[in-house]
Amino acid sequence: MNGGILHAEALAAWRARVPAPAQALALPVPELLEGFHPDRQPGAMVPLLVGASAGLPCRAELAALLQSDSLIEDVDIAGAPMLDADVLVIGGGGAGCVAALTAARAGARVTLATKLRLGDSNTVMAEGGIQAAVGPEDSLQRHFEDTLRAGHFAADKALVAALVSDGPGVIRWLIQEGMGFDLTEGSDRMGGTLLRKKPGGATAARLLSYRDFTGLEMMRALREAVLLQPGITLLDRHPALELLTDDRGRCAGAALHDLAQGRAVLAR
Repeated sequence: MNGGILHAEALAAWRARVPAPAQALALPVPELLEGFHPDRQPGAMVPLLVGASAGLPCRAELAALLQSDSLIEDVDIAGAPMLDADVLVIGGGGAGCVAALTAARAGARVTLATKLRLGDSNTVMAEGGIQAAVGPEDSLQRHFEDTLRAGHFAADKALVAALVSDGPGVIRWLIQEGMGFDLTEGSDRMGGTLLRKKPGGATAARLLSYRDFTGLEMMRALREAVLLQPGITLLDRHPALELLTDDRGRCAGAALHDLAQGRAVLAR
């Protein structure tokens, strides 16, 4: 059996990596949470009354904002220009750029509105790197088990499985979009090997990074991809003021504020 492994040996190797049972903490966690966590204080959480999450607990301040009447009156948007698109994306960070690119490449006409400039977002603040099981000694199962163990087995297993399963493909996609990653010594960008580091709590080296500003490099590549992609109308300095709804209460667009012109713009 060339290149194979006996079932008994494979089973023993897998069992050696199975996460150990969760250990009880020697701290009165429930009592500490009840006494000090702001969400556990009297009146801090209330049931949400609107939206897809109606009935779930929500911070009282956020619930009041979500359930309040619009701050925009009809007179504020009277005569405002209307921008029409198939997909409206609010936010020009990493997630917003990927959403806009995905929709545009599927044939949709996209409007991407961001409150500052494209890329001025929290994505550029990420420094440490991205974890993905791309090494020959690593596996999706191993990444899955490490992630569960690191979260004291409290994570949603379906979400963790989706996270680790998408990881290698996402790294490949980012490289295709032009993002750079650190390479091993002696490699070059045309045929290099990704430099992988072992993050805390992991059993394999799977941390991929670009120097100490991975998020900034990611945003550089995504920003260029958005600017070069046909079908995306970019609205810099257009913060969203309110979401618009149709006669059935469904989201149908947003009222934006054009900071340069000092006027409202409706996008749908």
